Amino acid sequence: MAFVHGKNTVFKLDNPAGVLTDIKAYCDQASLQRMNDLVETNPFGAAAKQRVKGMADAKISIGGPFDPALDAVLATDPAGDASRTFEFLPAGAGAGLPKRTGECHVSDYNVDSSSDGAVTWSANLEVTGPVDSTVQA
Repeated sequence: MAFVHGKNTVFKLDNPAGVLTDIKAYCDQASLQRMNDLVETNPFGAAAKQRVKGMADAKISIGGPFDPALDAVLATDPAGDASRTFEFLPAGAGAGLPKRTGECHVSDYNVDSSSDGAVTWSANLEVTGPVDSTVQA
């Protein structure tokens, strides 16, 4: 098994104009959480819960040191209800490495500042539709 360092991670997100933009220079953390709804199907008198798999879901959280260039990508929502394309390369860019892509909406974008530290930002993205898991060519 080959292990990789997080320093190679690449994250791309559509800017407000709909252009996929590499924002790795502004990120120091990124995570993709994939979940499945589990629906209970317990009949009366059951001694243990029974479940069936429901719909897939995913959320992304990203963050890092604040920069006005990154703010221009995240602070302005795209027109209307348009989703944004994302591309997440957790092991970095390179042939044969994993690639996760899909569409998402920015659910929240936060900028944090204090008098004794660096300004930071964080954002949560809600995936709409499937997450495509492929390998890079």
